[in-house]
Amino acid sequence: MNKHVLLSIILIASLLSVLPASVSAYQTITISPSGGDDTSAVIDAILGLEDGGTVYFGAGTYHVNLTVVYFSTHPNYQSNPFLDFDKSFSLVGAGQGVTILDGDITGDGEGDGRIFELRYTGDNSITLSGFTIRNGRVNGSGGAIYDYDCSLSIVDCTFENNIATDDAGAVAIIDNFSDNIFLLNNCTFINNAASDKGGGLALNTASPTIT
Repeated sequence: MNKHVLLSIILIASLLSVLPASVSAYQTITISPSGGDDTSAVIDAILGLEDGGTVYFGAGTYHVNLTVVYFSTHPNYQSNPFLDFDKSFSLVGAGQGVTILDGDITGDGEGDGRIFELRYTGDNSITLSGFTIRNGRVNGSGGAIYDYDCSLSIVDCTFENNIATDDAGAVAIIDNFSDNIFLLNNCTFINNAASDKGGGLALNTASPTIT
């Protein structure tokens, strides 16, 4: 074999061997907790993603109330100052008990709102993975997460101390139509409470996969 060709092959193999395993075709944005209200930082990271991208949350506690997430693909879309986009994305933590999403913004020991409200994803999907999600509180349904007409996967998460005055202390899935997917895999519910149905989880017209 030509010495130049052999040298080129060796150099390419050497370069490939030092590439990190985490490199993928999709964009990843990494954030860290600020010690205060992290809602704006999470919003900015999501808005900065390309379709299919991931926001990775390093270890620590993030104080977050993403009150409404609207997607303009739906005919009932309403303009919202927080988020206005059309793409799939993943929010990934370092693990349950390691990365915490906390709805207590003011630090008084009580939740100040939902962690996420998700509406109208259209053909897009959202994945939440590797979090403890706690202290969400709402006058309504879904103390931690409220999903209306979305494709949502929640994997390897713990829901703790979330409260709703209606249904679903932790997670409410409402009008999740047949073309949407709701997946709940390897999740734990601890000390969540609702005044009506479903202390941890309530489903309305949904076809879930729960494992």
